[in-house]
Amino acid sequence: MPSVDTLKAFEDLKAAELTDIQAKAILTVVKEAYETGLEKLATKSDLKDLEIKISNLEAKIEQVKFDLLKWFIPLLLGQAALILALLKLLKS
Repeated sequence: MPSVDTLKAFEDLKAAELTDIQAKAILTVVKEAYETGLEKLATKSDLKDLEIKISNLEAKIEQVKFDLLKWFIPLLLGQAALILALLKLLKS
């Protein structure tokens, strides 16, 4: 990331007929805003970590889907068998 060239910016502000105090105040605000913005940027390492976490979550979601189906299908079959048995019992 390029840094803020404060000397050139100061000279530009002075050329625009600002006082030293005004130019310094403006540059202080700009520099603080720039540095604060840099702190909040994600690095490639941050993005890679996030990709890994997302991948792990996707794997966990797939496992949960499988586990739900593993329990849900036998329950449906058991319920169907129970209903058929009750219907057969009621008919006789």
